[in-house]
Amino acid sequence: MKKVWVTVLCISLAVFTACLGFLGYQYFQNQKSDKLINEFAKKTESTTQAEKLAKNPIDFEKLQETNKDIYSWIKIKNTNINYPILTTENHNDNNFYLRKNIYKQYDNQGVIFTQDFNYTDWSDRVTVVYGHNIWTRGTMFYQLHKFKDEAFFKKNKNIIIYAPKRKLTYEIYSAFEYDDRHIMQAFDFSKDDDFITFINTTLYPVSLTKNVRKNASFTINDKMIVLSTCIKNKENSRFLVVGKLIKDEKTK
Repeated sequence: MKKVWVTVLCISLAVFTACLGFLGYQYFQNQKSDKLINEFAKKTESTTQAEKLAKNPIDFEKLQETNKDIYSWIKIKNTNINYPILTTENHNDNNFYLRKNIYKQYDNQGVIFTQDFNYTDWSDRVTVVYGHNIWTRGTMFYQLHKFKDEAFFKKNKNIIIYAPKRKLTYEIYSAFEYDDRHIMQAFDFSKDDDFITFINTTLYPVSLTKNVRKNASFTINDKMIVLSTCIKNKENSRFLVVGKLIKDEKTK
């Protein structure tokens, strides 16, 4: 009888051990499965997120085959402003593109460009973008002058900047006549006081020709874009359209 109980006990222990082993194996397999599922889940989330990214309509690789100085693109709705932006930082002359086209050949209308006072990653507090007022052809920054009209100013709010895998949206809050001082040299934007002074200049322009959006506000943590162009028959004046960065999106 005793042998029977010993046999039963041994069998029970063997079954118990086998069960533990099976459960351990199952737990290990479940852990592996969960890990695998989580990995695929993360990939799926990444894929879904990538699919939601806005398409970038600008083929910068192709443009830079033409000229490596092309680093961004500007577009303003309801105007013909839809141009590449070039930088002068690869040249010793900050006015290099004042009378040159994207092929670096002489062209009286020039291009839309920034000077080497600004980085090309749009990280500056203030980025000044220049373009001629080609009133004879209605090109370059000529149509910035449409923002002198109050109705047009009210309806058209955004400046879109495309960069490689990036889309920046600036909200236009001020447009006004200004003098011809070099903004990036007249102000040291690394200093809060200078930045605040210029902010106030854009919020409360002294010019008779001006439009400022109601309830416009700006802080020292914001970034602005200033579009600058000439004014016909006013050599010592410039027309500025100013926007605040409101969205910085990744694109495909």
